[in-house]
Amino acid sequence: MARLDEGRDGNLYVTDTRTSVIYRVADGEATIATETPFAANGITIDPDSGRLILAPWSGSDELVAWDPETNEFHTVAPLNGGGRYDGVEVFDGS
Repeated sequence: MARLDEGRDGNLYVTDTRTSVIYRVADGEATIATETPFAANGITIDPDSGRLILAPWSGSDELVAWDPETNEFHTVAPLNGGGRYDGVEVFDGS
């Protein structure tokens, strides 16, 4: 497991870089919430939208937002460096 954060729904979300999945932990039980199109290593919540922001370890050069309610992925911004990002954080909603 790489990183975790609490979603707007009160559940914990955990990235698993090795298997490219995000786990949802609800009521003490972990289940697969979604498969990611790349190996996500960082995860944090965007407090304005409720989407979870994902940083790539490998397989992407973009910062991506995932909506747990719709299971849709959206590009937030391009990144330079080709991955190996170790965490992500939102400051002042940006």
